[in-house]
Amino acid sequence: MIPIPEYLKKNAINPKHTKENIQFEFVCDCNNKEFYIFQNYLTKEEKVIVNEYEKAFEKVFKGSWTYKMESDEKGIVHYWRVYTPLGMYGPKKEVFLPEKPAFAELNVIKAKCTHCGKEYVLFDSRHHGYDAVTNDESEVSLYVPQFKQKGTSTFGVMIKVENDDSLEAFIKNTGEECDEAFYSNAFGAITIYTINSDGRKKVLFDAETS
Repeated sequence: MIPIPEYLKKNAINPKHTKENIQFEFVCDCNNKEFYIFQNYLTKEEKVIVNEYEKAFEKVFKGSWTYKMESDEKGIVHYWRVYTPLGMYGPKKEVFLPEKPAFAELNVIKAKCTHCGKEYVLFDSRHHGYDAVTNDESEVSLYVPQFKQKGTSTFGVMIKVENDDSLEAFIKNTGEECDEAFYSNAFGAITIYTINSDGRKKVLFDAETS
């Protein structure tokens, strides 16, 4: 049975399980279910930096059929421009990627209780999900994002995560030797819903994490 992520477990109620996912409501420590929702954003200066990075990234692979990545015996990842449908068996050239800004592709969702004011991180792409928990990117972790409130309304919160249906299946499929907590936080996808005062559910955030 798919577990609730460890970092959300204490505040999860009314879980509903399927073979592919688990869905649950989120509640504050004070038992309140209404929250203000916040999401990170980029400043104007950061947007310029990300735009320049994306242009440089596209330039590296311009004119290639596709690209491939491989890890060598030391675990270093190498990238290759591939020029024909033959893939790695055809003409190729190793290329070197521009340095990605720490805030590029970062997604953080927070909730603040309307009753006691306590804040919770519902999702942080640096720390939650398969790619995050299996990679160590200390520079990204040090970055402090800015946040904007999503509208002026308050919302209930429901979360759905997808994962392998057992720790044993996860270890078999990924090759990761790990415990239940690691496995629970290494989910493959997450969807966060807001619930308005009429009980209507709406997707706030949806992401593949592996």
